Amino acid sequence: MSVLTNHTNIVFHNETNYFLEITFSGEQNSNLTIFNDTTNIITKSTNTVFDYLYSLVAGKESKLVHVNIPLRNQAKLSVKCNAKLFFQVSVKIPDTENTVGSFEIDTDYQNNDLEIKFEEKHGIGYDYNGDVCINLMQPVYRDLIVKSCVYLSGKPLNLDYQDAFCKIKV
Repeated sequence: MSVLTNHTNIVFHNETNYFLEITFSGEQNSNLTIFNDTTNIITKSTNTVFDYLYSLVAGKESKLVHVNIPLRNQAKLSVKCNAKLFFQVSVKIPDTENTVGSFEIDTDYQNNDLEIKFEEKHGIGYDYNGDVCINLMQPVYRDLIVKSCVYLSGKPLNLDYQDAFCKIKV
């Protein structure tokens, strides 16, 4: 689909008990223009007073955007882009190995108001040796899975979601 530009409003909902970092970029290194009013969203820094004033009116241009969302919190932004958006989700817990989650939003779904929700699910428990805890054994580590879901007009979109994953100390 050929698009001149899309203006998409996105609300990120972190419904987990963990700090999340979401990074996203446009397809084929395309420019993004970001409109936001929070310090949780990081784009390239402005160097001069003129750059800062211009960004208030015309948005901040960037190729990569970082969105830091504290636990049980949300962040809002508007993005202008003419290509697919690629998202990566990472759980920020010290001393854990993370597998990054991901999904992409095609231009067909842009130019709308989108909500992206992140929920946690707990998996298998493990003992000190890394063995699976069965019956009365008390787990020391547990799998944490962060599931992403994009909503358009309150209905979930059927996208190819890859869950973020890590093993946390209980």
